[in-house]
Amino acid sequence: MRQPKLYLFALTTVFSFQLCVYGQTTHQVKSLVGSTGNQLELLDWGGKGRAILFLTGLGNSAHVYDDFAPRLTDKFHVYGLSRRGFGASEQTAGGYAVDTLAKDILAVTEALHLKQVILIGHSIAGDELTAFATLYPDKVEKVIYFDAAYDHTSIGNLPLLEFPPTQKDDTTSLSHYNGYLKRIRGFVFPEDELRVQSILSPDGALVQDKTPGWIYAAILQGVRVPNYKAVKCPAMAIYGQRNTAQQWFPSYPYMDSANQRKAVTEFMPAWEKYYTQEISRFTSEIPNGIVKEISGADHYVFLTNSVETEKLIRNFLK
Repeated sequence: MRQPKLYLFALTTVFSFQLCVYGQTTHQVKSLVGSTGNQLELLDWGGKGRAILFLTGLGNSAHVYDDFAPRLTDKFHVYGLSRRGFGASEQTAGGYAVDTLAKDILAVTEALHLKQVILIGHSIAGDELTAFATLYPDKVEKVIYFDAAYDHTSIGNLPLLEFPPTQKDDTTSLSHYNGYLKRIRGFVFPEDELRVQSILSPDGALVQDKTPGWIYAAILQGVRVPNYKAVKCPAMAIYGQRNTAQQWFPSYPYMDSANQRKAVTEFMPAWEKYYTQEISRFTSEIPNGIVKEISGADHYVFLTNSVETEKLIRNFLK
């Protein structure tokens, strides 16, 4: 398995679908045709009302929202898109620049016959939110950034930092890997998110990511400095406010390695400077922009702080 890194970061028609039930989550899985003829995985949790389309961070599929998305189906029709290269979406040879990914989103909205959509994106999907709202302003009602309103072109300037590696037992099953995530990050993924993003051995052990590293690299190469001034629709940025080493790393008190502690010590002031700068950029550049911070929330704000995140969404979308 890839070790968790600090990722801050033609007529389109529906041609098939199936009904899936995972735990308490029921959704349809639809296959759509993207902007370059590529196949895209779309999850449909149902619901009535205005359309919400969830977009994912780097390394995730739409199944990462399996536990959170159903919270909103009482007032909205909720969908989730797996970016090309991830989940059941096709691993194309190219097309990972942000404008092409925005065209994939447009293809999805047209396939679903949506006149307008509310876009909610996590992490690096913030680039796609900004691009889509800029390129297709008439197609988007509002945008919400889940710890996603950052300049991802400069994230590489932060000190290199990786979370503690997995131990042998951590990858022997999906539940053991979620135990590892709980220990080092304070949250777990919906189990099917791990299943669709992983190659498993016959006995259920996690072997490696389904998505090759070059796709991650291609997406990172395709990001650009956000042009918030071009976003004319109402926008809200929800940030996970992490001011201490233990908020970043629940496992920090148990780190034995001096190098690990040194890396965290060097990372924290650089992160605080970057974080403050990015919030300032958003508030000063984006018309109708709202910033909300959730104290102590992880980068995956919708997993660690689902109640607060849901409340912020509902208030913004009233």
